[in-house]
Amino acid sequence: MRSTSPAPVASTDWQPLDEFTDHTGFMLPDGPYTTVAGFFVAKLAAVPDIGDRIVVDIEAVTEDESRRVRIEFRVIEMDGHRAARFALRPLDDDQSNGLTPEANPPSSRR
Repeated sequence: MRSTSPAPVASTDWQPLDEFTDHTGFMLPDGPYTTVAGFFVAKLAAVPDIGDRIVVDIEAVTEDESRRVRIEFRVIEMDGHRAARFALRPLDDDQSNGLTPEANPPSSRR
């Protein structure tokens, strides 16, 4: 996979959505969640595990503009059954939207 960013950005699970935007410049859509982990679980529709990934189109916000970008979220640390940290990586427009092929489908878990 090609990346438009030289290095991933890390985020913690408990981070409220407004703090996530302040930290990363990416704005997650409103939904039935208040944290980054809640957003991830809502999109994954399963309890996450290390290495689980989603690819979503979200808003990148700067002082001057807002634009749609494709971002990969990947679980890089777990705390029990809870995703504790995520790696975020901007992707090119032609990369998959949804789970990446390396993701662990929920049906393959115990």
